[in-house]
Amino acid sequence: MSNEIATLERVRDAVAALRQSGIQATAENVIKRIGGGSKSTVIGHLRVLRTKPVEPDAVPPAVVELARSALAEIYQAGVKAEGERLRSLSERLSLLLEEQDVELQDLAVENARLENELSGLRAAHETQTGECEDLRRRLLEADQQLRLSRSEADLERNERSETTIARLEALLSDATEALQGKKK
Repeated sequence: MSNEIATLERVRDAVAALRQSGIQATAENVIKRIGGGSKSTVIGHLRVLRTKPVEPDAVPPAVVELARSALAEIYQAGVKAEGERLRSLSERLSLLLEEQDVELQDLAVENARLENELSGLRAAHETQTGECEDLRRRLLEADQQLRLSRSEADLERNERSETTIARLEALLSDATEALQGKKK
């Protein structure tokens, strides 16, 4: 009958209770705690418990199964919630990407418009540069023509002046000779 009193479970519970009370778990103390049992049986159980960690709060299998079931439900709920969160994030990302695509297309249209405008401005600049060069060339030609006309007018005036001077000198010479001839 003493073997039935000192079962492994009862010895384990006694050891846990003794330790919790701050009492050393010797064979004698365990036997006192459980109210009997063979010392050799208790010592054998103590050896087993020393090699195997004592589980002070051993959970019954039914509780473990309930806990597993509850944890599985919690895990599934977490997986579902995370899936919904990821789906929501994915949808937001898709919307953002669509918005960026639209914005990118708008920017591409604006860029094409600006490139076209720039091309037109370059063409207008080239045309105006050509016109400026043409005006500059015509201005130089007009300036050269004006200088040439002035030079020709000056030359003609000089020639007329020389002709007039030559005629006046001839008249002066004739008048001088005539005066000298009268004096003689």
